[in-house]
Amino acid sequence: MALRHNLLHLLETQPVNKISVSELCALSDINRSTFYKYYNDPMDLLKHIENGLFGDLENYLTRIRETQSLYETILAIVRSVYNHKDFCKIQLGFHGDSDFFKKMMYLAHDRNLDAWQKRYPHIAVPQLEYLYTFMAKGGMGIIEQWAGNGFSEPPDYIAHLIEAFCLDGTRALLGPDIIDKSRGS
Repeated sequence: MALRHNLLHLLETQPVNKISVSELCALSDINRSTFYKYYNDPMDLLKHIENGLFGDLENYLTRIRETQSLYETILAIVRSVYNHKDFCKIQLGFHGDSDFFKKMMYLAHDRNLDAWQKRYPHIAVPQLEYLYTFMAKGGMGIIEQWAGNGFSEPPDYIAHLIEAFCLDGTRALLGPDIIDKSRGS
C-alpha cells in the first residue's frame, strides 16, 4: 500500500518515466529487491493499479449485465472512479495518462452497443456508435469536472446527472422553452 501511495504522490510532480525504483523504494521504506519481486519498474506498478480499477469496473458491469440499465452502467463507472479516486485524480493531472479515460470509456462499449442493437434494430450501427461516443465522452467530461471539484458530490448524484444529460441532453438543464427558442420556434 505504501508503494501505491508513494507512486501516486510522486506522479503529482513528475511523469512515471522519471520516477526511479530507488526513489520510490526509499520513500516507501522498502528494499529494491522486494519491489522487483512484484514489479519490473514504476510503470509496471502503475499498470497494476490501473488493472485493479478496471477489474473492479468489470466486476460491477458483470453483476449488472442482466439489467441493461443505463443508470446502473453509469453508476458502475462512477463508483469505480470514486473507489480509486486518488489514482483517477492523478490520471487527470498534468503527468497522467491521456489514454486512461479512453480505455475506461470503451470498457462498456461492446456491452452497450450489443444491447442497443437488440433494443433498437431500426437504428444503424454507425448512429449507435456516434451516440455512444457522445454519451461516453460527455460522461467522462462530467467525471473529470467532479474529480477537479475533489469528488464533492456522492457517486449516485453524479451517475443520475450523467444519465439525465445522456437521456435528455441540454433540455434537462435548460428546459424545453430554451431549446425551442434557440430553434426559432
